[in-house]
This record gives sequence, C-alpha cells and structure tokens, in this order.
Amino acid sequence: MTVTGNVTGGSNNSAVGALNNNVGTMTIVGIATGSASNVTAAGASNTSTGQINVTRAKGNAYGPGNTSGLAAAVGASNAGIGILQIEELEFGEFGQSPVSGTGIRLKKLGSNVAVFNYCDTAGAKTLIDATQNATMPAATDVRLGVSYASGAQTGSCAVPSAGSVALGVPVDNTTGTAVLTPAAVWSHATRTITGGLVDTATTLTNAPTVPTASQIASQVRTELSSELAKVAALNTTRLGQVATTEILGNLLAQANS
Repeated sequence: MTVTGNVTGGSNNSAVGALNNNVGTMTIVGIATGSASNVTAAGASNTSTGQINVTRAKGNAYGPGNTSGLAAAVGASNAGIGILQIEELEFGEFGQSPVSGTGIRLKKLGSNVAVFNYCDTAGAKTLIDATQNATMPAATDVRLGVSYASGAQTGSCAVPSAGSVALGVPVDNTTGTAVLTPAAVWSHATRTITGGLVDTATTLTNAPTVPTASQIASQVRTELSSELAKVAALNTTRLGQVATTEILGNLLAQANS
C-alpha cells in the first residue's frame, strides 16, 4: 500500500494516521506526525512483521513547557518485529522524538535530513547530507588530499610551493619567492651552444694523431715525384713522334720536283 501525502495521529490512542498490522509493506510519501490531541496516536504505526517506509517522521508538539492538553506522540512507531524505514527526521518544536520502537533504519539518500529545534531560542537547525550541501566548495577548490564535509569530500586542487612561483605573485596564503636572474636566463639560453662546444672539444681530443708539417711535406714530395715522372715520360713519347727539320725539308723538295 502506498499513501501519497501526510498522515497524522487522530483523537484517540488507536486512531493512528496509517497502520500496518500485517506482513506487507506500506509506503508513505509524505510526513507522518504524532497526534495533536491528548493521546499517543502515532502518525504511522507498524505492529506486525511487515514494513513501513516513511519519507519523514515528525514528533508532535508535546514537551517541557507545552504539556497541557497533549500527550507524547511520535511520528512513526514500530511496535512489532518488522522494519520502520525513514528518510528524514524532525523533532517536535518542544523536543518530542519523531520515532519510537525497534527496527528503525535510515535509508541512505542524498536527501537525508534531520531537524532539531533549539532549546535556548526560537527556530530549528536542519542537518543535511554533507555531499548535498550547496554551500560546500567544489573539490577542485580545496587543497589536494584535504578531507572535508565530514569526510564525504576530498580536495583535488594542487597548490604549488612559494618557491616555485615568481617573486611577489600571490599563491596559497603568501606570495611567490622564485627569482629569475640574468645568469639563469643566460644559462638556459646557451645550454645548446655550450653542449655543442663540449661535444666538439671531446671529438677533437679523442681524434687520431695529426701528422706534423715535416711528415706532410715528405709525403707530398713522394707523391709529386711519381706524378712528375709520368709527365716526363709522356712528353718524351710525344716529342719522338714530331718530324725533324731535315725530314720536313726533304718532303718539301720532293713535292716541288
């Protein structure tokens, strides 16, 4: 059975707002409030092995300073061995408990609330699920690893140390202390050049032995002598093939006779 709306205890002790005296389940989508009369009738009562599910259980107005014409009446009662499941609790304005009996269980929801009235002033305090508190900062706005909202949330914001932030720039609850010096800039800008020079020096240092000037000249003479000899032989052969003056004269004489 499902009741949509609020249920309230009536004007005699047996006139509960909603009763489950069997093995089934009754669900009340609303507020179950104790009687406003001088009787103990609950808003919802479970008297057998069944179950009652209530959105909110609320005690009546009975309490110190307000007992005239009233009896203590809870919002939801579990008198049997069944289960009374609630999502929200609200104590009466004078402190009357919202539930009684055994087998009382809270359904885990983000909408869970508990309302308590102040004893020293007017008004009430509503406690809500920590994960649903709209006034809580987002995890990205809380320092990394910091637990808050009663342990329901953990921060994920990574905050650099002051030494990693430029001098004077706001960070955390202070300002940065890192200073950029000309020497640091020069070192960074020339790191590639410096590395190249070191590599070159290493290569030259580890290179094979360079010959001396005398050794180079001697080798040049040796190679040059061989090449000059080839040139001389070539010239001698060509000169041997050139006609002499005597031969040339005889040939001309024969041609003119």
